[in-house]
Amino acid sequence: MTEKLAIFGGNPTREKPFPAWPRVTNEIKKSLINTYENEDWGVGSSTITTFNNQFAEMQDAKYALSLHSGTSAIWVCLKAAGIEAGDEVILPSYTFIATATAVVLANAIPVFADINLETANIDPISVKKLITEKIDETSGGITFSLDDKYIFYSKLDKFHRPRTIYRHKLGTPVKDDELIFEEKSEAFTVGIGLSADDKYFFISTSDHNTSEQYYFGVNEEKPKPKLIKERKRGIIYSVNSWDGHFYNHTNENAEDFKIDRCKDLSNQNWEEYIPAKNEVLIGGLSFLNNWMIRSEISNALGKLFVKDLKKNKEEELIFTDEKVIVPGISSTQKDKNTDLVYLSYSSPKTPGRAYLYNLKTKDKKLVKEQEIPSGHNPDDYIVERLECPSHDGRMVPITITRHKKTKIDGSSNLLLYGYGSYGSSMSPTFSSTRLSLIDRDIIWVTAHIRGGMERGMKWWKEGKLLNKKNTFEDYIAVGKFLIEKK
Repeated sequence: MTEKLAIFGGNPTREKPFPAWPRVTNEIKKSLINTYENEDWGVGSSTITTFNNQFAEMQDAKYALSLHSGTSAIWVCLKAAGIEAGDEVILPSYTFIATATAVVLANAIPVFADINLETANIDPISVKKLITEKIDETSGGITFSLDDKYIFYSKLDKFHRPRTIYRHKLGTPVKDDELIFEEKSEAFTVGIGLSADDKYFFISTSDHNTSEQYYFGVNEEKPKPKLIKERKRGIIYSVNSWDGHFYNHTNENAEDFKIDRCKDLSNQNWEEYIPAKNEVLIGGLSFLNNWMIRSEISNALGKLFVKDLKKNKEEELIFTDEKVIVPGISSTQKDKNTDLVYLSYSSPKTPGRAYLYNLKTKDKKLVKEQEIPSGHNPDDYIVERLECPSHDGRMVPITITRHKKTKIDGSSNLLLYGYGSYGSSMSPTFSSTRLSLIDRDIIWVTAHIRGGMERGMKWWKEGKLLNKKNTFEDYIAVGKFLIEKK
């Protein structure tokens, strides 16, 4: 193609506007009316069969298949070509959205190539660069080196468990990938991640009850993972790095976890930073330049805490008047030089809400709210938190949700729900389906019975194995309590 494109000053190939769409002609009208009056459409239509046969003959093809849209046509072609979930399909970056949509519908991954400005078509050179060797049998996630020259990934063994960490240099054959770490125990699985301050890579290996961690610097040309603390049965720990300190979130000598810290992993001298609390589950840490954020769960309620690192002052993050909530927090950007975070919460009566929150000024702005299509007013409902003694005197948390017009004189129906297994906690979240009952004057009660972790690890252990009877005793105790109190 020697002539310039019209957009660059060349002569356009078409001087007149394109016809309007859809095109309406007498012949098309006649065909549509004939099809409608004869009810000759859909599967088995003689009109479609005739068209398919004629179109196939015109194309010198064996078969033709009519579909209702171009997106469906591309999807069928992809399936016919053997495209499977996770496969990559190269597309032009300047394309109708349906092209990429069809790839997504086929559970494949669209990969966009550049356009050749001289031809306005997909650039073969760009396509060639995108066709890279596939790395099979991985756990699915990757971690980039800071210089973007390498990726780290975990590889699956014959039982489909990630037990090795490899480093792959982009643009090189997969056969040259370096084995960085190998877990010898078949009971353990491994993963790799970057520290909060981007100074270290941490390799974690665990069997859910016991863990072990290794580290190496981000600038090590030949990574050599170094052991942090040797594994001990039943001990879980996770180390992170920030501002000259290493922080260890662990259950060693702390059933519900604590956080220790030290300055040097090669000469470890751990000091207590966040002490353990009885029946309070201590969460991990998140960092911004001027702030440290952490979480706790106690009495079936989650809490968020923020610490001003300059003033060395910590306080609970309270951003709603509701008492029974499930709070959440996330960062607004990768750059940690900010005072802004996203805070979110839901409650048994309030759908999920997310706020842009300034940790310094405490200003907040609602940025997203779960919509209930049928309409919903949180003020129409009442949420209460009570406790009752179980058979052995342990106090069981109870969350009660009812409509404000529902009578509480013993005449209303009540549904008592409880689940206590596998350490799964019944958080007081919002449920639109639950409201269908509550709006019909049914009181919904959640019993936070043992077997979950609403009151820490002890709450879980007291509801498992030989202690499983406590789960049912707790549920029965709550039922009797509610009957007595009406």
